[in-house]
Amino acid sequence: MKWETIQKLKEDKQQTTLDGTKKVKIQPKINYNTKVYCPFCLYYNKLETFILVDTKEYKLKCPECGNVMLMKTLKGMTRMTKTKIQAYAKWCYTYALSGFWNKVNRPVWNRRLKEYGWVGIFWSTYRKLKGETGNKLYNEEDDYASAREERIKQKIERGEYG
Repeated sequence: MKWETIQKLKEDKQQTTLDGTKKVKIQPKINYNTKVYCPFCLYYNKLETFILVDTKEYKLKCPECGNVMLMKTLKGMTRMTKTKIQAYAKWCYTYALSGFWNKVNRPVWNRRLKEYGWVGIFWSTYRKLKGETGNKLYNEEDDYASAREERIKQKIERGEYG
């Protein structure tokens, strides 16, 4: 659908389902070539590699860790900027009550968190949410920048950058 059409449909207050009970949900087209991160193991690959287990609620299963998540969760785990990493930390903090840390393979998750350069931003945000301000907080800017520079160097070496 074109953007204008989607906006008009979103603004239409008279929309209802056939049974007349609730507003129609608009599902924009999904690009299955988009690369996403699994929130439980930080596996990074195209959306098409995740296994669809429930077509009604758009639940997908990670091919690596086997955890099931909603499509909207995966769609939020793309192109991770500082703001998105902070949002991910908040999501992990609120999901902790529902067993997030039980679903996570800690060694793999920690290794990938470090590889992606998210450690400082993630733990700084997570600890602030927990109210732990007395602990050493990471210099998130330096950590994020150095990891980003390292990824760019690797791409240049492989001839993928520029």
